[in-house]
Amino acid sequence: MAIPMARRFMERRMMQLSPFQGEQRYGTPNDLVVSKVLDLDNTDDRLWVPQAPSVSFRPLLLSTSQGYFVNLLRVRKSGILSRHQHTGPV
Repeated sequence: MAIPMARRFMERRMMQLSPFQGEQRYGTPNDLVVSKVLDLDNTDDRLWVPQAPSVSFRPLLLSTSQGYFVNLLRVRKSGILSRHQHTGPV
C-alpha cells in the first residue's frame, strides 16, 4: 500500500525535528532546548542585553568548562554587519 505524500512529508519533517540519534563526542552536553527562542516579538525584554542603540543579544549557553558561549543577536533597524571572525566553529 502506498503512503500518501502528505504523510511521508510529515514523517520526514518529524525526523528533522527529532534529537540527534548518533553517538555524541566526549564532552558534548546533552541536547539543550530554549523554547520559542526565535519568537522575537513575544519575548521578555529582560532576557536581552543592550549592546548598542537598537542592538541587543540574548545569552543562550555559557560553557565555562569548555570555554564557549552562544548568543542570539537582535538588531531592530537596518544597517551593515561589519566583517568579523569567529574564534570557533559556527
